[in-house]
Amino acid sequence: MEAIKKSRIKLKGKELVLTLPDSFTAEEVDVLIWPSNEESAELNKNISADLLKWPEMTDEELSLINEKRKHLNSWK
Repeated sequence: MEAIKKSRIKLKGKELVLTLPDSFTAEEVDVLIWPSNEESAELNKNISADLLKWPEMTDEELSLINEKRKHLNSWK
């Protein structure tokens, strides 16, 4: 699998055009798009500040989650 990351791609109106290398042979791709401007940086800063306000998880809570995850994974 080949992954490609491109930053600050210019849009043509509402179209996004990417030129892929010849070595990229996939027929389908998944795309994740987010703005690469100051708005995005400010949004990330706000999210980080909000996350820091959340309560910390205790070792006991983490242990309980891991037990439940182990149980759920056994169903696979």
